[in-house]
Amino acid sequence: DPSRLLNVFLPPTSQINNRPNRFHQFIARVTDVSVVDDPRSWDVNRTFLASVTDSSVINVHGLNAGHKYKVAILGR
Repeated sequence: DPSRLLNVFLPPTSQINNRPNRFHQFIARVTDVSVVDDPRSWDVNRTFLASVTDSSVINVHGLNAGHKYKVAILGR
């Protein structure tokens, strides 16, 4: 179901602030920030790694349709 998916496209490492990239891997930390009546209906906070086949894409899956999410990109 496409409404449960999100693709995060990362810029090429050479284009990040015109500086050499010192990170070996990027991850996406996903937090459900939906306004809900019952906090138990929030998604748990999750972390996703970049795709093995394409390190410029992080595939986020299993989201709840209609929910709002905050995505933080972290380098490590």
